[in-house]
Amino acid sequence: MKKLFAGMLLFLAASLHSQNNFWPVDSLLVQYNKPETAGVSVLVVKDGKVVYNKQAGYANIEKKQPVTPQTVFCLASVSKQFTASCIVLLEQKHKLSFKDQLSKYFPEYSKKNITILDLLNHTSGIKNHEVISLIKGKEKLNYTNKEIRELLAPQELDFEPGTAFSYSNSGYWYLVRIVEKVSGESIVDFAQKNIFKPLKMKNTNYSYSFNSVKNAATGYKKENGINVICPVNSGEGSIAGGGVYGTAEDLNLWLTEMDNKKVLGEAFWNTILNQDAYEFDKENKSFYTKGLFITNYGGKKCISHGGDVEGFHNDLTYLPEAKMHVIILSNNDETKKALLFQAAANLSLGFGFKMPKAAMPAPTVKLSKDVLEKYVGIYEFEPGVAYKVTANDGFLNFTQLWDGVYLSVNASNSNTFPLDPDVVFTFNDEKNGKTQMLHLNQEGQEADFKRVDSAVMADFTSYTGRFRSELLNVEYDFFIKDGLLYYTIDKGIAQTTEIVDENLISIKEGKITYQRNADGVANEFILNHPRAKNFKFERIN
Repeated sequence: MKKLFAGMLLFLAASLHSQNNFWPVDSLLVQYNKPETAGVSVLVVKDGKVVYNKQAGYANIEKKQPVTPQTVFCLASVSKQFTASCIVLLEQKHKLSFKDQLSKYFPEYSKKNITILDLLNHTSGIKNHEVISLIKGKEKLNYTNKEIRELLAPQELDFEPGTAFSYSNSGYWYLVRIVEKVSGESIVDFAQKNIFKPLKMKNTNYSYSFNSVKNAATGYKKENGINVICPVNSGEGSIAGGGVYGTAEDLNLWLTEMDNKKVLGEAFWNTILNQDAYEFDKENKSFYTKGLFITNYGGKKCISHGGDVEGFHNDLTYLPEAKMHVIILSNNDETKKALLFQAAANLSLGFGFKMPKAAMPAPTVKLSKDVLEKYVGIYEFEPGVAYKVTANDGFLNFTQLWDGVYLSVNASNSNTFPLDPDVVFTFNDEKNGKTQMLHLNQEGQEADFKRVDSAVMADFTSYTGRFRSELLNVEYDFFIKDGLLYYTIDKGIAQTTEIVDENLISIKEGKITYQRNADGVANEFILNHPRAKNFKFERIN
């Protein structure tokens, strides 16, 4: 009896220890259990057992539907490992080879030495079609396959295939099409038959239509403190870098298979995880292989992939040496998934965890137009360093007059506007209905900006002009308005710029490098985005 009682105590102690390992993630999930807050699902497995499986917040705020274990999330780029797996299965059946040229399936690439392996490992040099569309000023969610192919066909590669790494959804669009060409089936049917059904992942599959997915969470972002529904890619071009919808419990089955290799087999997983990985970061010994990153976390081997689109943020992480995996799925655009992972994993791994001072954004309040109006004006720290403050619908815009950077900030109370926990604007010293002082606290460094009638503005004339790309058939117009540099794309909506230095500016579409003649006039510029490079624009006025 004494031995039995002692064993019971040991069991209870172990159980209590296991629960205590997850107090950090419990503390974070509490913040999702608030009215009108989109949610999250966190699942942790250690030594083959589910040791944590909790959900918080709403899957659908309007319908008051909470996140549950059955909630299906848009997985975004987590999907890539399933697309890569389809390719590996076809390779094992000798239906294709990783050495096959892309031109075998798409003749327009006959002069470009791109292999299927390059597509799998993001070493093809192919530009991202979504970025090309963004640069053309025609950003959209729903592409047809024809549109994607026409966007990509005339583009030069960003680098010689196999020589560099550049993450590309376009490469995975080609892989999906290759799966369908070679198998004679849609990837929806092929993956269901060869992956999801054998693994009993009953609530996971590719889908061309978000509206057809049962129990699907709705993605949300905040705009001026109000929840806004985020649209999801649909249509035939939507299965490219993403396209899979699934639950945390189904993804647990997938990572369990990655660990025990009982269904798809040792050969399959050896090909996925160990063959032909590309080392994209030699200093940190980080690799990419067939839809998965292989890095290290606290000195332990880490196999992972995230998935991020507006309104959805997901992460699958497998730590083979620790016999542990962590799944995080969220339909809340403000979710900090890296922090959630640390909170869920660190104590079980023997690492420490310190809760940040502000794990979630501070609550915001919407101020009246009359209250905001007393803050409007120009505040100067010293000549050449000033903020222009303007009011919008319930929030303030802070424009840095020395470089044109434009910040939209909500209030946390009647006079405080936190950009984030480390950057806080506070208004003080009200006289005659106008505040006279703007206080800035940036990571503990403080500065006071005094209200002035006017401030010295930077001269942005050398950046102005109309420029055109013949390849993209698009025109950019840079001009000065209210002392700041703006631009339009094909005479569309005016957007702000950020001046980096004399020849470099930053815009939403990427970085612009001006090429100037002997007189300092910019005759052309090169626009580079991390996922689509070297677009040349020439002056036309």
